[in-house]
Amino acid sequence: MITVPQPPARDSDRGSAEAEMVARAIDGDPEALGCLWHEHRRWIAAVLLAHKPRRVELEDLLQEVAMTLVSKVQTLRDGSKIRAWLRTVAVNAARASARSVVDTGAAGGDGIGGTDNHVSLSTTREDNFFGKLPSLEPNDDRIDDTFVRNADGTPAALSWETPASGLAAIWARDNTRESLFDAMARKEVYATTGSRITVRVFGGWDFTADEVLRQDFARAGYARGVAMGGDLTNGPTGKAPSFMIRAVRDPDNANLDRVQVIKGWLDGKETHERIYDVACSDGRAIVDRRCEREVGSTVDVADASYTNTIGDPLLTAHWVDPDFDPDQRAFYYVRVIEIPKPRWTAYDAKFFGVDMPGEVRMIVQDRAYTSPIWYTP
Repeated sequence: MITVPQPPARDSDRGSAEAEMVARAIDGDPEALGCLWHEHRRWIAAVLLAHKPRRVELEDLLQEVAMTLVSKVQTLRDGSKIRAWLRTVAVNAARASARSVVDTGAAGGDGIGGTDNHVSLSTTREDNFFGKLPSLEPNDDRIDDTFVRNADGTPAALSWETPASGLAAIWARDNTRESLFDAMARKEVYATTGSRITVRVFGGWDFTADEVLRQDFARAGYARGVAMGGDLTNGPTGKAPSFMIRAVRDPDNANLDRVQVIKGWLDGKETHERIYDVACSDGRAIVDRRCEREVGSTVDVADASYTNTIGDPLLTAHWVDPDFDPDQRAFYYVRVIEIPKPRWTAYDAKFFGVDMPGEVRMIVQDRAYTSPIWYTP
C-alpha cells in the first residue's frame, strides 16, 4: 500500500509543479509518489470503471495501478506525459483483468455509453454534432484536424473518425436517485450510439412467442425470467433458454433495420461469438441466421437527408437458442440497428459546402446494445 500524505502547497504554475513532483518520484522520493497518487487517483478510478469487467473489484485494480506507479515510474522519460502514461497503465490493467475473467469462465460485459465530449454541449445527434474537443467544433476544415496523436506526434485518429455518440439508458422503476442506482447495480442498463432507441430483453426457460406481443410482457419477463444484466441458472433438463425482445425506434430518428442476439461462450480458454438476426424489418425472412437481404438505403448524401420509407418503427422477437449446450457458460446480449442515415460528416459537407475526402464515412447506422444475460450451468 502507498502512504498518501497531504500534498504540499503548490505555486500557481500547476504544470511545472507536477513536472517537479514527477522528477522527484523518478528519483525515488516516496513523498512525491504519494502526492502524485493523491492527485490522480480519482480520474484513474473513472478510467478503470469504464473499462473493467463487472466482476473485478475497483480497489484491486487501483492497487495494481498504484504499484505500477511505484515500481515503473522511472521508465517515464518525459514527466509532462504522466497523465497519458497513467491512463495507459490503467487501461492495460483493466484489459488484463478482463482476460483473467475469461480464464475463470466469467465472460461477458455490461452495456454503457456516453458522449465523452470535452465541450459544453454534449450533443449526440448526427445533425447537431459539436465535436469532441473545443478545437473540433463546427467549422469548414475540422475534418482534417487531428483528434489524437501517437507518442511520436503522428496522427492516431482524425476528427472525422470520431462518432457523434452516445447515450446510456437505465430501466428504473422511478426517476429517483435510489431507483436509478438500484437499476445500475443490477446491470439493467443499455447504451446507444446516439439515438434514443428503446430496447428491452428478458431471458427465461418457458416464454412463448405470443407473450412478447402482450402489453404487459415485462410483467411475465420479471416473474418468470431475468432482465438484461441478470443470470440464468438451473435450467430444466432438455430446455434451451428463450428470450423476449422488444425494440422501438427513436421518435425523432430513423426506423429500425433489424434486431440481433450476440451469443458468446468459452471453448477452454478461447472466447467465441456468434451473431443471430432475430427480427428483420419490411417482412424479410431470416435465412441461416441472417436477414435474407439488406434493408437498403434512402440516404441522399449531397442533401444530407433520408426518409423512413424503409424499416419498421417497432420490432419484436421471441428467440430460442438453437445451439444451446447446458454444460457451457454463455452470455447473450441484444443489438438493435437503425436503417442508414446521413453521418455528421454529410451534414458538415452540405452546410459548409466542402468536398469530403474519399475515405470519410458519410453514412451511419446508429444502434443500441444491451447488457448481457449470463448463463451459468
